[in-house]
Amino acid sequence: MRQDHRLIIKKGTKVNFSEIDKIDFNLSDISNCELTGLMSKAHIIGRTNISRALFIDFTAEGVDFTDIKDSSFKGATFRKSTFNDSALINNLMHDCNFDNCSFNMTSINGSIFFSTTFVDCDFSNLIINTCKFYNCKFNNCKTTNKLMEYCLILDSTIKNTELQKETITQNFGLTLNCLEEVKFRTNSSNYSYSYIRPEEFINNKSVGEFEIDNFKIQYFLTPEILSIGHDYFDEIYKIENWLRLCRIPNTFKSLIELLCEFLIYEFENSRLPLFGIQKIHLVIKSLIDNIENIDLAISTTLTGLWLNLGRIIFPYEELANQLTRTANSDGFVTFLVEGPLSHNFYLRKFDFVIEGSSLKIIRIEKQNSPNWLTFSAEFIKDYYQIILLFVSVQPKFRLEFIKRRNINASLEKFDNLKEDKSLFSIETFRDSKTSTSMLYQSFYLSKNIEVLFDFGLNTKVLGECLKIFVGIFF
Repeated sequence: MRQDHRLIIKKGTKVNFSEIDKIDFNLSDISNCELTGLMSKAHIIGRTNISRALFIDFTAEGVDFTDIKDSSFKGATFRKSTFNDSALINNLMHDCNFDNCSFNMTSINGSIFFSTTFVDCDFSNLIINTCKFYNCKFNNCKTTNKLMEYCLILDSTIKNTELQKETITQNFGLTLNCLEEVKFRTNSSNYSYSYIRPEEFINNKSVGEFEIDNFKIQYFLTPEILSIGHDYFDEIYKIENWLRLCRIPNTFKSLIELLCEFLIYEFENSRLPLFGIQKIHLVIKSLIDNIENIDLAISTTLTGLWLNLGRIIFPYEELANQLTRTANSDGFVTFLVEGPLSHNFYLRKFDFVIEGSSLKIIRIEKQNSPNWLTFSAEFIKDYYQIILLFVSVQPKFRLEFIKRRNINASLEKFDNLKEDKSLFSIETFRDSKTSTSMLYQSFYLSKNIEVLFDFGLNTKVLGECLKIFVGIFF
C-alpha cells in the first residue's frame, strides 16, 4: 500500500519511491542509501546532496537533482530531470538512460559509464572531465563547447550532436566511424565559429597542443593505424616527446595514464598487436630511468603503469620462450605466412632480425593458403629473436589461440637444449616448480625485448610483419 505522508530519510535507509507518495529529504547529505522505484516531483529533494548511494532499477521523472557523488547506478532511468549547477563526481553507471535531461553548468568528473544512453540532453556550458565511457550513446544532444576533456570514449557512438575539434585532440578513443550526422565547430558556440570537416583536421596545425594530438586525429580518421602502423603512431613512443611534457606534471600524468588505458583496451579487443603494449612499456621504463628529480606523483604513476603493462606482456613473452625452446629442440621453426615463395622476399622483410644472425631459410612450402616458411638457426638467441618478432606482431585473439595449443608443451625439454650464455642470465632451470618465473627473469634481464625494438622498428615495419605472419606450426 502506498504511503501518503512526508517521510524523513535517515542514513542507511532503503527507499522504494514507488511505494511513497511524498518524501522530504530533510538532510544536508543522504549517504549509504539504496534507492529504487519511481521518483517524481512529489518527492522533494531540495538542496540535499547524495553520496555513496546505490540506485537499482531507479527511475526519476521531472526531478531537480543537486550533487551526487561516489554512487553506483544499475539500470537507472532519468526523464526530464535536471542536474543544473550541480556536481556528478566519482559515480559508476551501468545500463542507464538519460532522456531529455539538462546538465547546464554541471560538473561531471571522475565517473565511469557502461552502456549508458543520453538522448535529447542539454550539455550547455559544461565540460565532462576525466570520465570513461564504454559502449555509450549520445543522440541529439545540445553542446556549446568541446563537451569532454581527458576522457576515454570507447566503442561509443555520437549522433546529431555538435562537437569541436578539441573533442578529438583532448580525449582518447573517438573514431569517425562512431559518429553520425555530427558537425564540428571551430570554436565554442558562445563565440564566432564556423564548421570544419574532420578530414581537414590533420592539415590544421592549430588543432593540437602536443605531438600526441596528431596521433589522436589520425586514429580518429583511420583507427586501423594501430595494426598497420603510421608515422603519427610512432610519435607516442618517442621518449623525447614525453620528456618535454613531463615539465607539466599534471598534464603529463593524465595523458600517460589515459594513453596506457586506451592501448590496453585496444589490445584486449584485438585491435592492437602486442608490440603496441611492449613499446609503451619500454617508454615508461626509459622515463623512469631518465627523468631527473622526478615528481613523486609522476614516479608513482609511472611505476604503477610499468607493473600493470608488465602483467599483460610477460605471459606472452613466456610463450615466446616456450616456442623458442621447442624450436631449438626440433632444430627448426615453421611459420604460416602470407606471401610469395621467394626467399629474397622474406630475407628483405626480416633483414633486421636475420642479418648478422645464424638464421637461415631452409624451405618455403606451397600450401593452399597460407604457405609454410621454415627457419633453422645455430643459436637459441636467434630463434628467440624471430619468434619474439612473430609474437610481438600478433593481436590477442591469435596469441590466446597459440597459448591454448601450446599449453601442454613440456618444460622438461629444456634439459636437452644448448645453453647460450649471451641469452640466458640465469643458468639453472632444473626446478619445474619455478622454471616459468626463472625463465621470465632470464629473458627479461637479457634485454632481448629492448634489442628487438632497438633495431629502429617503426610501427609501419611491424605492421608489414603482421600482414606476413599468420601463425606458427608446432
